[in-house]
Amino acid sequence: MMVVFCLAVPVLYAQVDSAPFLENSRVYNPLDYGADPTGTTDSSPAFNAMIADIGADPQVEVFIPPGRFLLNSRVTFPVSDNSFQHGVSIRGGGQDATELWVNNAVGGLFVDASGMTRLCVQLSDLSFVAMQTNITTAFEFEAADAGDPLCRQLIVENVYITSPIHTSPNFFATGIKATSAWGARFVNVTIRKQGEYVDPVRHPEYGIFLQDCRAPVIRDCHINKVQTAIYHGKVNSTAREATIVNTYLVGVDVALDLQFRQKGEGWPLPNVHIDNCHFNYYDVGVNVVGARQVNISHVLFYCSERDGSQWYNNGSTTADYDPVDVDLVYASNVTIDHCLFVEPASPRRRAVQISSDSSYVLLSGNQFNMEGTAVYNQSSNSISCINSVFGGMVGDFSGGGAWLTRYVDTAGTMITDDLN
Repeated sequence: MMVVFCLAVPVLYAQVDSAPFLENSRVYNPLDYGADPTGTTDSSPAFNAMIADIGADPQVEVFIPPGRFLLNSRVTFPVSDNSFQHGVSIRGGGQDATELWVNNAVGGLFVDASGMTRLCVQLSDLSFVAMQTNITTAFEFEAADAGDPLCRQLIVENVYITSPIHTSPNFFATGIKATSAWGARFVNVTIRKQGEYVDPVRHPEYGIFLQDCRAPVIRDCHINKVQTAIYHGKVNSTAREATIVNTYLVGVDVALDLQFRQKGEGWPLPNVHIDNCHFNYYDVGVNVVGARQVNISHVLFYCSERDGSQWYNNGSTTADYDPVDVDLVYASNVTIDHCLFVEPASPRRRAVQISSDSSYVLLSGNQFNMEGTAVYNQSSNSISCINSVFGGMVGDFSGGGAWLTRYVDTAGTMITDDLN
């Protein structure tokens, strides 16, 4: 018979005193420093007092409760000390619940990390309201372009940037500006000028302006009535990669401007994904300069430049430029598939324009129910357009009629194979 003796040995667990951590874990609230949630008096001094109290705290959470907070000067959150990772969270009580009424020429909030390379900043659940005309920027983020780029992150979610009412001429020149952010994420951001009825000519310059940023993700956003909805490009160092999905850019001069690299600066830079979007433009839908591995899929394009349209036939004079839905300049390894190019427009409209220095472009399964030219190709470097459908309810948009030209192939080498 075998007898097993079990010896009970007490296990000692170190007891961690959580009190010091709870004591140091603090949510900063501008109301504690005298901010006025009614919007009657200037809350900028209260925000500045709160920021002074935050000091060099590396992990910061700021909660701006529901209310209207008047900012007669821009509020700057300085972030310094690059010896460890910083985290800054600025959140409100919800869009249109927490409103920052920006009543100065410079802007609303600025996270100044220009000397930093190790931080993550999150802005969420609030609105910026322009109380003057042509305010420089609603929200700005800047980090240093050095060190590990994966440590420079910006997240903007559930943010609304607008003017007070439809009859107001006020607006922000730029909604959001970010410099040297890696993997910036913009989710459910709405930017618009409401005062088109008062001043239909003057529009904000940019919705989202990304300078020297890498791999931004823009999802479920709505930008309306600006000159350029989204700019992502090189200014001082480098810009590359982008993912734009489920995004609505309408009433804009340029929907998406990607400026990665000029010819002579090296290979085009990689990875652009644009999917399931709606772009309504006057000048350019998507401008791609110096990019490779570009995928544009399931996008609805329509052009609002309609002067000279034969379909409308209203006696207007055709504008002296060529509106372009997708303009490829020094671009390679591009796929454009299952997109819709629709609506009457300027007879000078070009759905897809391919420059002579672009290469390896495949258009597949697209529908062209539009006025103008479907594909304007200047490249002899492996360009193919297959499985296209031309036309719709209006027979003259089928190609071969006066209103739609299927192809202009100046190089004479493009491969085509249409479904109708």
